[in-house]
Amino acid sequence: MRKYTRAGQDIDAVFDVRAILQQGHADIDIRSLPGLLLPRKGRHGLCDYEKVFSPDLKNGPDIFDLRGVDRAQGALVVVRPDQYVAHVLPLSAHEELAAFFGGFMRAA
Repeated sequence: MRKYTRAGQDIDAVFDVRAILQQGHADIDIRSLPGLLLPRKGRHGLCDYEKVFSPDLKNGPDIFDLRGVDRAQGALVVVRPDQYVAHVLPLSAHEELAAFFGGFMRAA
């Protein structure tokens, strides 16, 4: 993210990172989340609380079940602005993700 984001820009100016956690919303300690998922943004440094989502555990199958995502391994999904799913990777695929974006993006 830092490679493609200019100095002084909000951390999510280029990549809008979101997370879907396995726990229900009442079971998440928001203070334990990494700063990337609670970024301080804009000139006033307000905290963006809309980066983390939880499945609806009470009303049927959740997104992990519906999409066949392995709960033990998770998944990293790259979604373009037009909502096209451009890539699906394991959470540990750092090099593959860097190579993917390196193929078409320019460093800031």
